[in-house]
Amino acid sequence: METTSSVFQKLYGDHLPMRARVTNIFFSLGLLVFLVSLAADLLSGLPSQALLTEGLGFLPVALFWVVSARKPEHSRTVLTLALMAVNFLYLPIVYLTGGSINSGVSAYFLLVLALLYFYVRSPHRKLLMVAASLYDMAVYGAAYLLQDRISGIFPLAASDRGHIYFNIGLRVVIVSTVLSVFGKLLFRMLRNENHKVTNAINEISRRAEVDPLTGLYNRRYLYEHLEALLQQARETGRPLSVILVDIDYFKDVNDRYGHIAGDEILSRLSRLLMRSITGPEILARYGGEEFVFVLPGCSEEKALERAERLREEVEAASLSAVYGDTSPMTVSAGVAAFSPDMDPVRLIETADRAMYRAKGLGRNRVCMGKEGDRP
Repeated sequence: METTSSVFQKLYGDHLPMRARVTNIFFSLGLLVFLVSLAADLLSGLPSQALLTEGLGFLPVALFWVVSARKPEHSRTVLTLALMAVNFLYLPIVYLTGGSINSGVSAYFLLVLALLYFYVRSPHRKLLMVAASLYDMAVYGAAYLLQDRISGIFPLAASDRGHIYFNIGLRVVIVSTVLSVFGKLLFRMLRNENHKVTNAINEISRRAEVDPLTGLYNRRYLYEHLEALLQQARETGRPLSVILVDIDYFKDVNDRYGHIAGDEILSRLSRLLMRSITGPEILARYGGEEFVFVLPGCSEEKALERAERLREEVEAASLSAVYGDTSPMTVSAGVAAFSPDMDPVRLIETADRAMYRAKGLGRNRVCMGKEGDRP
C-alpha cells in the first residue's frame, strides 16, 4: 500500500514536468473543493439537487485528470471537450436546479471561458468563443428574467434556504484552508523551479566565461572585468599590473608528442599558476598557451618579483615529465603596469610585447613592458 509521501511524490515530485505538476495541483484542489462542497451540503441539510449539480460539475474535471495522467497526448482534446460540456450543459443545469445568478456561478463560467480560449487549438476558436459567450449570456439573461417566476425544476424549500448562510460560511472556512495549503505548495514548487532556472542560467553564464580545458577564466571574462578594475584603479589611485605568461616551445610539444600531451601540460600548468592567486586577482587563459594575471594593488616592482617567482616555480615543476622528457619546461613572461590613460587592450598589448621581447632574448625570462615598446 502506498504511503501519503509516495503518493505526494508521484503527483508533485520534481521528476514530473512543470506543467504536469501544476495540473495535478489544480485538479487536486478541484477534488478537495468538490468534497468540501459535498460535506457542507450534507451538514447544512440541503437536498439532493445540490449534490447532483456538484457531482455533474466535478465529472469533467475528474475525467480530464484521469486522461491527462493515463494518456497525456490526448489531454488537450479531452480538456476542450470537458470545458465545452461544462459550459453548454452545466450552466443551465445549475439554474434549473435553483442556483442563484447572484452567486459565484457566473465567475466560475467566466473561468471556463478563459480556459477554453487558451486551450482550444482550432481554426474556429474565435467563432467558438463568440458562440459560447452568447450562449452564456442568453442562459444568464433567461435565468435573471425568470427568477421571480421559476425557482427551478427542483426548487429549494423555504426551510432549506434557511441553511444557506451556514452552508456558505462553512464552505468559505474550509475552502480558504484548502487554498492556503495548496497555495503554499504551489509557491514552493514555483520557487524551486525558479531556483532551477536561476541555477541553469548561472551555469550557462559560468560556462561562457570559463575555459573548458583548464577551468580558468577565458578572454571574454578577462576583458569584461579588467575594464572595471582599471576604472577602480583610476578612481582610487592604486596601482595595477598584469603578467602575461607564455609556454616556451609549446608548438614543438604538440607537434612531437600530440595534442593530448599538450592539453595535459596546459591543465597542470593552470593548476600550478592558480595556487598563487589571492584575493581579487584574476587568472585567465588568454589563448593557446598564454595566460594572463591581473593583479590589483600590485606595483610594477612587485609584479616583476611575482613573475620571476612564477617562472622559477614552472621551471622546477618538471612539467615535461608528462611526455617522458627530462629537460625542464619553461615560460617567458611580460609585465605591464597600468597608467590612467590605458584601456584593457593597450595594457594587455604592452605585456604581450614585453613577453615577446623576453622570448627574443633567449626565453625563460621576464621582461618589463612600457607603453610604445616594440617586441
